[in-house]
Amino acid sequence: MEKVEYVGKRGSNKIALGLKNKEKVREWFLKNKGGTQSACIKETGLTNKTVSKHLTTILKEQE
Repeated sequence: MEKVEYVGKRGSNKIALGLKNKEKVREWFLKNKGGTQSACIKETGLTNKTVSKHLTTILKEQE
């Protein structure tokens, strides 16, 4: 896993990691049309909670 650069504000590393994980989920689903959430979890190594949260956000953005 790549090191996230510290921006200087409290919690900024957590925010940067969240954005990175969101893009990881988005890219996985773009490459795996019709893929399942379970398969995304296994292949990305992210937790169920993380994938679910980002998938919900991505779907809301598309509306």
